[in-house]
Amino acid sequence: MNPTSTSGSSTHSTIIERCIATVTTNYRVATMTDVGVVLVSATAVFTARVVCEETLVTWVRGTRWEGFSPSDSIVDFIGLLCALLTLIWAVLVVIMVLAEKAQLSATELVLAAVLVVCCGVRAVPYEDWQLLMVRLHGARHVPGKLVMSAAAHGDIRLLDYLLAHGVNVNTRAQHGESLLGAAAAAGQMDVAKMLIARGARLDNRTDITLETPLTEAAQMNHTDVVKLLLDHGASPGAVDVLDRTALDWAHENGNYQMTNLLLARPSKSGDVVP
Repeated sequence: MNPTSTSGSSTHSTIIERCIATVTTNYRVATMTDVGVVLVSATAVFTARVVCEETLVTWVRGTRWEGFSPSDSIVDFIGLLCALLTLIWAVLVVIMVLAEKAQLSATELVLAAVLVVCCGVRAVPYEDWQLLMVRLHGARHVPGKLVMSAAAHGDIRLLDYLLAHGVNVNTRAQHGESLLGAAAAAGQMDVAKMLIARGARLDNRTDITLETPLTEAAQMNHTDVVKLLLDHGASPGAVDVLDRTALDWAHENGNYQMTNLLLARPSKSGDVVP
């Protein structure tokens, strides 16, 4: 056999193998880039949706989208799935680049930057978005529902900012619900402490049900909030429109600790009749 012929065949085989490897690599890179464009774009859209919900929608509605809704659940599921697949894509791209000792393409760098921005935006707490909206519009222009929502959800920093910039601590909702009542009903102990320290009235009643913060806390079985309100002078003798006191709610809930707390506190005269 001719050595020159053998060497030539080997060279041709090597060139063919390199060409195949190059084509395969380019195809794989192009495919991964296309997949990345789709996934990162979808993630960016769902990130924008979350930001819209936590800023504009909350500002208009006064609270976040909550509760079960089939349409919202499907959209949220798709969004989470896209985010997960995008992270998997990013990991695979990094592994491929390291294995092939290559560099990220310009498109991949842009996609990576967009992904980092999306992750950063999603990491911003809901309360921070609300603080931003309040600072942009001014505390005095905040919808009442948003203030009540802050008290009920325990958004202390937001509520503290609002109160420090002119919102009345005894602000009441459309049907007479007070900030302290909203916090008491939701079991928001820290919010209740802050409101009481800022001078919130303990005897504010709702317009229709005539509930006080104490009866609301007792009805929702929040013993710690009941104790806090009693310690600051709330009367256990206050009754609602159905003539129920906090003690009646404690009995109905089977809460013996709350019952003992209420029995140990004398009622104030004039508090039984709303």
